[in-house]
Amino acid sequence: MPYDPAWPQSYEAECARLKLALGAKVLAFEHMGSTAVPGMKCKPIIDISVAVADLASVPSLFPVLHELGYAPIPQNSTDRYDLWKQCPGKCPSHILHFMVKGSGAWMRPIIFRNALRADAELRDRYGELKERLASEFGDDIQGYGKAKTDFIRGVVESFLIES
Repeated sequence: MPYDPAWPQSYEAECARLKLALGAKVLAFEHMGSTAVPGMKCKPIIDISVAVADLASVPSLFPVLHELGYAPIPQNSTDRYDLWKQCPGKCPSHILHFMVKGSGAWMRPIIFRNALRADAELRDRYGELKERLASEFGDDIQGYGKAKTDFIRGVVESFLIES
C-alpha cells in the first residue's frame, strides 16, 4: 500500500507502551522496515528493533510481551528474537526484533533503512522488488522476507565497502 504518514506516530505510540512495560531491560528502540522510510510502498506492519545487552534475557520478557499482544515467531536466526503483535486479520500490526545493541544484527537494518531514506532511486528499486514479491508470496510473510534478503544484503555490503 502507499506510504502512510501516520506510521511514525504508530511506531511512537507502540514504542511508548513497550518502554513502560519493559523498562531498563531494553537499551534502545529503532523504527525499522519500510514503514520507517517516507514514500515507501509497503505492507502496513511497523517493524521495531529492540536493543538488549544479552539475547539470553529475551525469553524472560515473553510473559510481559504476551500481555501486550505479542507472540514469538518461529526463530530462524541465532542473532535475534522476533515476535509479532497478534491482531485480527492475516497480518500482524507490529513486529519486534530483539538484538544485541551494536552487533551486526543491530547495525544492518539501520544501515539499510538509512540508505533507503537517502537514495530515491534505491528506494524505487526496492519498492518494485517488494511489489513483485508481494504478488508472488501473498500472505507468506516469512517467505516474502527471505526473498528480499539478497537485495538487502547487497545494499548493506556496498555501504560497508564504501565506508
